[in-house]
Amino acid sequence: MKAIIIFSLLVAISVSTSSQYPIEDLICPDLNPDNCYPKIFKPSNEWQTIKEGQEIPAGLHIRVNVDTLLKEAKLIDNSENLEISSSENAAVVIVDQDQTQEQDIKDNNNQRKMGSYSHKPNSKIPLEEKNEFTESIDTLSNLLSLSPDSTFSKENIFTSLDTLIELSHDIDFGITLSTFKNFQTLLYLSGLSPIKSDLSRLTERLNEQEIFELKEKSLRIIGSTLRNNPIALANFLNNDQDQKPGVVVKNIFEKLKSNDNNIINNRMLSILDILTETQDGENYINLTDGKAKLLAQYIHFPKDSQLKILQILENMEQRRALNKRNEEQKNIKDLTEDEVTVKYSNFLKGMLSDDPNNSNFKQIFMNLVQLKKDKNKLVKVDSDFLNWLTDEIKRRKTDPVLVKMDNDDLKDKNSERFDQYMLKARHEVFGNPMGLRKALVDEL
Repeated sequence: MKAIIIFSLLVAISVSTSSQYPIEDLICPDLNPDNCYPKIFKPSNEWQTIKEGQEIPAGLHIRVNVDTLLKEAKLIDNSENLEISSSENAAVVIVDQDQTQEQDIKDNNNQRKMGSYSHKPNSKIPLEEKNEFTESIDTLSNLLSLSPDSTFSKENIFTSLDTLIELSHDIDFGITLSTFKNFQTLLYLSGLSPIKSDLSRLTERLNEQEIFELKEKSLRIIGSTLRNNPIALANFLNNDQDQKPGVVVKNIFEKLKSNDNNIINNRMLSILDILTETQDGENYINLTDGKAKLLAQYIHFPKDSQLKILQILENMEQRRALNKRNEEQKNIKDLTEDEVTVKYSNFLKGMLSDDPNNSNFKQIFMNLVQLKKDKNKLVKVDSDFLNWLTDEIKRRKTDPVLVKMDNDDLKDKNSERFDQYMLKARHEVFGNPMGLRKALVDEL
């Protein structure tokens, strides 16, 4: 017993003499003092591995290293375009799940249970930045109450937007921007607000390019406000008043379907990507049937947007498979074109079999058929899929609800029913074309 005590004292003395940190601020995984490390993670401008048990200060850029599957962190560099995690050189960015609490959306009122966060305000923010921030917010807020006789400076508007783009990366400014009134302003200007607002008095005095910049910059501010800022994200997700997050997410999907501006679409996809960092945010995507909508619309987007969609779907898949995954994962942006096709086809097949009653089933199945025609060997189907497809064709032929849903858009009675289209695809695209004749005879 004495030997153990003496050895422990020697370890303590060795640690205290060889470390700049007090013993109580160290984590020692074993009896070797050389293996001790600080309890609080000490960030730098370079990526460093977060060791077991370390506390992570707020306001860091955090990722999972796809080679080691270990969490890493570094200081946020304001020169980085952090609001787009899918940018060309960005890493996979996530919010540290140890600092958040899983939340549930209840069916009756969609209320959420958010984890508690602690943040000590930064007292060293320059007064000049604080004043610029306040002036910018006031300038933009005043745009929501323009009268016919009101005047405004376009230069001040876009200067204010640029100022907030820069400052919104800061944790403190991000938290302030996420409060109800300020965030409501950003939602209005971006076009995502769930409240009907007449901005015509503003937009009628802007040209097409200026309206685009107004929306694009507002979306960038929203993204950088929520990215890597759990308190700001919680403020948004907790708001059940006028800016209901569920309605905002629904508006994003509606605009993704109708908007043809790729830059705006990518900004909105980045916001969805941020929401997948928490279970609560993902729940709002699921409430709008977001996964099916992304899969259905995938083929209509250019490649950079498709990669963003795959990143969102991958984030959702990773959460469900987090405790089962044992193999290394590839960063979506590192996938080859063939690997992207395989991953997309797997998402399509999974969605079809997992949720065959989905209102987007028809479009998703047609996407899979076209993908199989275009990339034949890359889209693998096994006997389980073919057997499921055979049974599903029979079900969709006889179920009156599905018959109506699948064939609601037929131009006339002589048009091909969807179950007939599926039957042809079953044999001509996914199976043996020679089997189609027998299948048609059997059907008769």
